Amino acid sequence: MKKAPNALEVIALTALTFAVASTARAEETKDISPNFDAETVPIAALNPSAMPALRDTPDTEDRLQEFDRITALDPSASETALESPSLAPETESFPTAPKTLAASTPEIESFPTAPKTLAASTPPTELPRTAPRNQVAQRRNPNPSNLPAGIYGALSGDLRLLREAQLQGLAVSGIGTIGTGSTDFFAGFGINAAVGYKSLQNNLRVEAQLAYGQNEIGVVELPAIASRSISTTTVNGKGSISTFTGFLNGYYDLNTGSNWQPYIGGGIGLTRLASNGISATYPGTDLTTSVDDARWGFAYQIMAGTAYYLSPQTAVTLGYRYFDPLGGNTFDTPLGEVRLKDGGAHNFEFGVRHFF
Repeated sequence: MKKAPNALEVIALTALTFAVASTARAEETKDISPNFDAETVPIAALNPSAMPALRDTPDTEDRLQEFDRITALDPSASETALESPSLAPETESFPTAPKTLAASTPEIESFPTAPKTLAASTPPTELPRTAPRNQVAQRRNPNPSNLPAGIYGALSGDLRLLREAQLQGLAVSGIGTIGTGSTDFFAGFGINAAVGYKSLQNNLRVEAQLAYGQNEIGVVELPAIASRSISTTTVNGKGSISTFTGFLNGYYDLNTGSNWQPYIGGGIGLTRLASNGISATYPGTDLTTSVDDARWGFAYQIMAGTAYYLSPQTAVTLGYRYFDPLGGNTFDTPLGEVRLKDGGAHNFEFGVRHFF
C-alpha cells in the first residue's frame, strides 16, 4: 500500500512548482534578486535554488512569514499550520458541473410510439368472395332482412267460385216478362298477369293487373207462369259468364323475419262482364229464356295471402281475392233487360312473382 506524503514533502513540492514558474519569468526579465531574508532559511534549506523564484511569486512573502510566526510559537504545529487556509497554495480547480447539466443536455431523439388508433385507421381487409357452394345455400334460404325491391312480374291462376246470382227481368217469347229467377255456377278458372314495383323502405307495392275469368252456368231456377199453369221450375242452364278486368292494385307486405311474407291489398278497375249464350227452357215446353250480351262497368277487389321466397328474387304466392262488379251487370235481351245481381266471385290463386 502506497504511503501518503507528509507535510514537509507537500511544502517542498509546492515550492518547487512556484520556483519553476518564477524561473521562466526571470529569464524573460533578467532581473533576479540575490538577496535572501533570514526568515526564508527553513524553506531554502529544503530547496536553496527555489528561493529567488519564491521571492518573486505573488503572496509567497506573506505565506512564509505566516508560517514562521506559527512555528516560532509552537514548533510542533508545523503540520497543523499547513492546513490553514491562508497557507494552502492556490491551485487551479475545475468548475463543478452545474446541476442543470443533465437538463441542458439535448434529449436523444426517440421514435414516436404508435398511436392507439392505429388499428382503427387501418383499412379493413377485403373479405374473399363467397364460395359458389355458399351462394347456392343463400339462394335456397335467402336473408329475410334483404328481401328484394324494384320492378317485378307476377303470374297466377285462380280457382274461381261465383256466388249464386239473381236474374231479374226474365222474359219468355210469346208471354213477355215472367219475373225473377236465379242461377248458380260451376267452379271456374281465372288467369292473372301483373307488373309492379315494390319499395323496400315501407314494404308497399303497386301493380297493374289484367285478369280473365269464366264460369259455366249451373242450375237455373225459373219463375212460375200462372197463365200456363207452370210452377217454379229448376233446370240445367246453358252458357257461361266471363269477366275481363284491368285493375290498379296496391299491397302492403308484412315482414316476418323469415322467408314467409304475408300481404294484404286492394284494387279498383274496369271490367267487361259478358253473358255467353245463357239459356234455360221450361221442361216439356218450348218456352225458353236467354241472355246474350256484354257490358263494361267498374269493379273492385280485395286480396290477402302470403309469399314464400325461394330465392332473393323469386317467390311463390298463395292468396285469396274477392271480386265484385259494381256496374255493367245489366244485359240487353230481345225481350228486355236482365240484371245480374250479387254476382261476386271468390278467387283462390296460386302464382309466382319474380323481381328483375
